Amino acid sequence: MTSVDVESVLRKVKALLSKTEDAGCTAEEAGAAAEKARELLDEHNLSMGDITPEEMKSQVEEDIVPLDYDRVPLWVGNLANNIALAFDCKCIKLRANKYSKSKLLFIGFPVDVQTVIHFFAVLQVRFYNEAEKQAKTNARGHRRIYINNFICAAARAVYDRLYALKKREEVRTLIIRKDEAVKAYVESKFNEENGNELEQTYSHAKHDDNGSVDGHHYGKTCDLNLNNIAGK
Repeated sequence: MTSVDVESVLRKVKALLSKTEDAGCTAEEAGAAAEKARELLDEHNLSMGDITPEEMKSQVEEDIVPLDYDRVPLWVGNLANNIALAFDCKCIKLRANKYSKSKLLFIGFPVDVQTVIHFFAVLQVRFYNEAEKQAKTNARGHRRIYINNFICAAARAVYDRLYALKKREEVRTLIIRKDEAVKAYVESKFNEENGNELEQTYSHAKHDDNGSVDGHHYGKTCDLNLNNIAGK
C-alpha cells in the first residue's frame, strides 16, 4: 500500500472514531463506527499505532471560557475538571489579573472541547440551582459549604457515568492515544515561564455529608442526554 493510501485509510479511521456518544451519536451509531474503524485497520494491516503522536497532537486545540466571578467558587473548578476528564480533555484555570477575571482553558480534540464547553455551560447553572434549592432544607451548617460539596459530588458522579460509556474495548486504544496527545500539547505549550499563570482546577471543599450524599444522588440520576439537556 502506498503512503497516500495509508493516509487515506487513517483519515477515514479518524473520522469514524470521532463518532462517539460524547459527540451526540447513539450508542449503536458509535459502536458501529468503532467496529468499522477496526475492520478498516485490520483490512489494511494497520493499527492505532500507525496514527503517529504528532498526527494526534496536531489535531489538539484549545478554547477559553471567561468566568464571571470576582472569586471563583471551589465547585466551579471541580465541575469543569470532571467534565473535561470525562471527554478526554484538560482543564486549566488562567488566574485573574488587573486586566481580566479568571478564565478556564479547555484543551483537547475539537469535538471533545466543544462538548465539554456545552456541558459545563449548562450543568453549572443546573447544578447550582439544584444545590441552592436543596440547601434550604438539607444544609447542616453554612449554605456555601453545602453547595460546594453538593456540586463536587454531583460532578464526580457525572464523570463516573460518562467514563463508564468509554470502557468498551474498541475505544480504549483511542482514548489512550488522545490522552497522550493532549498531555504532549500541554507540556509543549505551557512551560515554566508561563506556569505561574496557571492553576489546576481541582480543589477540595470543607466537608458537608448531606451535601455530598445529595449531590452524588443527583449526579447519578440527572439527565445527560445532549438532546434534552439544553435549557433545563
